[in-house]
Amino acid sequence: GPFTSASDVAFDMLLGGGSSLDAVVAGCSQCEIDQCDGSVGWGGSPDEDGHTVLDALVMEGKRQDTGAVIQLKSVREASRVARAVLEHTYHSVLVGENATNFALSLGFKQRELSSQKSIALWKKWEERNCQPNYWKNMINSTVKCGPYKPRHSLLDDTDRRPMTNRFLPFHVNFVDQSSSHLISWLETVVRLQFL
Repeated sequence: GPFTSASDVAFDMLLGGGSSLDAVVAGCSQCEIDQCDGSVGWGGSPDEDGHTVLDALVMEGKRQDTGAVIQLKSVREASRVARAVLEHTYHSVLVGENATNFALSLGFKQRELSSQKSIALWKKWEERNCQPNYWKNMINSTVKCGPYKPRHSLLDDTDRRPMTNRFLPFHVNFVDQSSSHLISWLETVVRLQFL
C-alpha cells in the first residue's frame, strides 16, 4: 500500500536503536517524500485559494511535549520542522509565515508545495462551485464559491458558534477509512478552526 515504505523506514529506525520519536518522524518524512496516498506531504490537498500548505504535529510522550507547524508554506519537510519546534523552541505550535521563517532559518530548503495533480484537483473543485467545502452557517456556502456572509451577525450574543476554517475536505473524500487509521499513526494533521 501507499504507506509501506514509510512503515518500513520507521520500523528500521526502531530496529537500529532509534527512539519512538525518531521512528515516527522518519516514517512521516518518508510519507511526505512519497506523497503516500496524496493526502500527506507536498502536492496534497489545496486550500480554498488553491495553495498547498502543510501541517504536522509530533508528540514526545516521556516529556509530554509537542511541536507542531500549521500552514507551513514552501517547505516540504513538515514533520522534521515540527520536531525542530519541539526540540529547539519553547513554543508548541508555529503557524504560517512564522513556521516557514523558522524552517528557513534552520536551513530547510524553500520549494514548491503544489503539484500538477493538486492544481487540477483545485480547478475541478472550483468548477463544481466550490463543493464540498468546510463552511457552515453561511449564506450560499452550499451552492457557490465564496466569499460568504454569516447567516447571523457574529456580534449577536445568541449564537456564538465559531465559523469554520477555509480548508477543503479533500482528505475526507479521497482517503478511505483503512488509510485514515495509518495517517493518524504516521502524522497528525492539525486543522485550525478560526473563531
